[in-house]
Amino acid sequence: MFVSVIFVRGILAELHSRGHSRADIVQSLGVPENVLTDLRARVACSDLDRMIVRATELSGDPGFGLSMGSRAPESMLQILGYLLLSCRTLREAFGVLSRYAVLTVDGASWELREQGEEATFGFACPLAADTTSRFSAEFVLTMALRIAGHFITERTGRFSERLLGVHFQHAAPSYAERYQQVFQRQVEFAQAHNALVFPSKLLDVPQFHGDPLINTALRETAERLLSELERPTTLSDRVRVVLRGEAILNEVQIDKLARTVGLTRRALRRRLAAEGTSFTALVDEARCKLACDELRREGSIRNISERVGYSEPSAFHRAFRRWTGQTPNEFARGA
Repeated sequence: MFVSVIFVRGILAELHSRGHSRADIVQSLGVPENVLTDLRARVACSDLDRMIVRATELSGDPGFGLSMGSRAPESMLQILGYLLLSCRTLREAFGVLSRYAVLTVDGASWELREQGEEATFGFACPLAADTTSRFSAEFVLTMALRIAGHFITERTGRFSERLLGVHFQHAAPSYAERYQQVFQRQVEFAQAHNALVFPSKLLDVPQFHGDPLINTALRETAERLLSELERPTTLSDRVRVVLRGEAILNEVQIDKLARTVGLTRRALRRRLAAEGTSFTALVDEARCKLACDELRREGSIRNISERVGYSEPSAFHRAFRRWTGQTPNEFARGA
């Protein structure tokens, strides 16, 4: 499972707002600086688990998810955030979230249920660790509350004032009183779902700033991004997806990758060979693609060479010529 690098950027921004230097945060979280500039990069959930635990320690804030959800701008969600805010109604926005949330979180589930006069927006987290599961639920429901606030304004009573219930799956933490401050109502813990409950009639209140033209343009872009994440049909494609989520390609370990796709090292090698490729060839392919993408963005050759696994730029030059028939500078000029 993977999440978009935008969450890493959000964590970094929250820590930076608390007085930590960017360089110290990047080093402490263990994520390369140049990865943060690639908005299509994805991070393994296991790495995000580690970063959230470390961010909680650095901030000294056990409710880090509440803080980040309350303070992070909607633009942190990039195209998904802009798309949600351009919707005409809350119902349309929940539909957009259900379809395109995979661009930010792989494996999460979102559900909008209506029963009589009540509607429930539920969220299930794919992160297993207790700290990160709590963080994700806090962040998602707090951000959902804020986004809904753009649709339901003072004219009909602010969304937070119309809430009928707020439910979390985790047990009440030591800072439970903060939830009431954020959601402005009593919060229930140890529930079956993470959810916001509200009057169903709010789903169809028209938003004054909804923009169908911008919404259509953003949906077209979101569909293109979604097509890049379509479920692979071969083991080779599954390995390519995993490699896309690796921040530094010289740190890829075949045993770890094999476990990620549910195989042993031996089985992985055997099945890749049956598809006419190998682990080494796929890593080289991923290195080539990453290098080309970074060169198109005018990235530093030294940084690129380190990220794709070469400690010396001269070795990277030789490898890049072998992959493409061009030197990195020739490719960059052409791009």
